Amino acid sequence: MNGSIVSMIAQVARMVLTILSTVVLARLLQPTDFGLLAMATTVTGFIGMFTDMGLSTPTVQRPVLSQAMVSTLFFLNVITGVALALIGMATAPIAAALFSDGRVTNAVLLLSLSIPLAAAGAQHNALLTRSMRWIPAQFSGLFGQVVALIVAIIAVTVWHIGYWALLIQPIIATAISTALLWFFSGWRPSLIFDLGGTRSEIHFGAGLTGFQLVNYFHRQLDNIVVGWWWGTAPLGLYSRGYNIFASIQAMCSWPVTGVLLPLLSRTRHDADYYNRNLLDAVAAVALLNGLLGCLLICLSDNIIYFLLGKQWAESATVFKYLAPTILISGNAVFGTVFTARGDTRGLMISAIVNTLGFATGFLIAVPHGIAAVAAAYSIISLFAWPVTVHLALSRESLSQSRYYSVTVPILAASLAIISCFTAMFETRFGPISLAQFVLRGTLIAVSYGLLALLLSQVFPELRTFRGRLLGWLQHLLDSRKLRLLSPGASRE
Repeated sequence: MNGSIVSMIAQVARMVLTILSTVVLARLLQPTDFGLLAMATTVTGFIGMFTDMGLSTPTVQRPVLSQAMVSTLFFLNVITGVALALIGMATAPIAAALFSDGRVTNAVLLLSLSIPLAAAGAQHNALLTRSMRWIPAQFSGLFGQVVALIVAIIAVTVWHIGYWALLIQPIIATAISTALLWFFSGWRPSLIFDLGGTRSEIHFGAGLTGFQLVNYFHRQLDNIVVGWWWGTAPLGLYSRGYNIFASIQAMCSWPVTGVLLPLLSRTRHDADYYNRNLLDAVAAVALLNGLLGCLLICLSDNIIYFLLGKQWAESATVFKYLAPTILISGNAVFGTVFTARGDTRGLMISAIVNTLGFATGFLIAVPHGIAAVAAAYSIISLFAWPVTVHLALSRESLSQSRYYSVTVPILAASLAIISCFTAMFETRFGPISLAQFVLRGTLIAVSYGLLALLLSQVFPELRTFRGRLLGWLQHLLDSRKLRLLSPGASRE
């Protein structure tokens, strides 16, 4: 759980930095600039999916590692990263033609440089994760983000380079993060390249990469469709609303699941312990998602107006229609379940099913505007939820009924809070006083907390989770007291 705390703090910090970056740069640049960035990152992000080749996961997951194996995986990452950067540069003119914007060529050329930089730090990050050194692993990425944001702001306000600031920002962040990962991990590769000794890892990584590729396509398909149909300005409006939504959504899922993968991988032999950890993760993510979903749906107009300003009204609509997805978002947990049992086939099937559904929804919705695309995202997510649950848990000892006994009551409570709030208060895109905003947010949070407490009294699985959570908090408090009372602490 210490890892969960560190990861949660880091994810909150990452979310704050991402939103701060959006807030500051959105007031300095135009929607078309962000649309250009979204077009370019659709291409480079797709190519960059192949960089890791899923080779970091075996480093975290395998019970025994050797210098030869990790060195081989490192060089595979680097060689792949360089090759993919060259492919990205070669496809830049094609991307410009697809989106009918010549600026996309230079944007893709520049962003492609970040691919080999990320590849060079993949194994170092995996080694830090494997050894559960959460603080240096998280700090490396956060520090890179901070420096990159500062440089981007200077680039816009002092150097006046416009959208180029958005393009150099991820390159600087990746370079600094990779350098720090090398420093903190202390590991250095040997001049060893033994493909024969890493065949099983490569096979596993290839299957995992296939899932990530399909999953990325489904995540970026809305950007592709909106950019192709409507152009840079509507895509800029859509992408800002989506990016803020995605940053907040990730805050609830990835801190838990980042710690969950090594934990589940090591405890599969103990079914009771495995199920307990998995169900705790499901409950934690569902409770956090429920609270965030209530806040974001009820306060979406005011949040986007406050963060981005009056010229981003359409982004507020996009954000509002995307926000319900958070209530049923557990894909990060399910992805961890598939990965922990080495089930790349199940991952791939799940990704393909989801992608086909989203592709159909987006193509139907895009002629009706960017708000319709966002609404389609939430509707398809609702229908895909039980399918993903079935695929993830059908081969687990944890039954689907136990999963739903945790998530469905929380979902029902969230919908009740949202219904009551929307009946009591009229919301519109525009300013409200800080006191009103805080009062409404507090009312939602307190109501949700009381209802969640009631649920933990009524439903056995939630009652068990509450007991374990309180026990862990008591243990943490007692251990801190012991450290403070120890002779070493008193001398300090």
